[in-house]
Amino acid sequence: MSNLEKYFSFIEGCRNKPYTGGTHNHHITPKHMGGEGYDDNLIKLDYVDHQKAHIILAECFDEDNPYYKSNIHSANLLNRWVDNTDINLLERLSKLKSKQLYEWWDNLTEDDLTEYKRKMSESSKNMWRNLSNEKKKKRNKKISDKLKGREIHWVDKIKENHADVNGENNPMYGKNHSKETKEKISKKLKGNSNLGGRKGKTFSKFKFYKDGQLMFEANGQKEAKEFCKNENISFQVLCKKSDTWKNWFCDRKKKN
Repeated sequence: MSNLEKYFSFIEGCRNKPYTGGTHNHHITPKHMGGEGYDDNLIKLDYVDHQKAHIILAECFDEDNPYYKSNIHSANLLNRWVDNTDINLLERLSKLKSKQLYEWWDNLTEDDLTEYKRKMSESSKNMWRNLSNEKKKKRNKKISDKLKGREIHWVDKIKENHADVNGENNPMYGKNHSKETKEKISKKLKGNSNLGGRKGKTFSKFKFYKDGQLMFEANGQKEAKEFCKNENISFQVLCKKSDTWKNWFCDRKKKN
């Protein structure tokens, strides 16, 4: 029996399987091999069999063949949906090293890359949409467990490349800026969008009405929040989620 015959034999053996969990639509001849989305080219497979199908199909070709690489790449992507991938499958997946993946990726044209990303995004959405709540919880727990205890290298990197200016090491420790210096700093920071300024940015103007009567006009969120705090108004409800709160109304407009 040839490799391709093994693949089609595997597909036929899956046709009458009574899958009870989530399933994917598998293209018997994958799209990246010229397959279409017709019914006779589609079969419902669970996550494990979907991954196996791509691995078996990949092994029908030499490792340098683009079809091998593309199917192994698909199997790698599907690996996140499989809870118990056996060791043999993992060994097969590891045959395609990162370098080969990058080669496959780099050979895509700009249009192919855009279309590929679109399809993968849509496929990912469909996968999550078809998952049961229990499956989603398991998946999220798996990610959470994997990230626990992970070292945060950037903290040490900052310490290596930046002087320690905490506490007494700070040149201004125990000192105060003069009034003139504070005014210079304030003037300098005006218009700096990274530090709360609005240079070239839009800001919101808020008009607050109570029982239809204008009570206050605020330029920017800072003033609006301060007013809401003083009046015991819910800023999030009135100015973010809705324009009404109890007997209050907020008219918010963006201005340059």
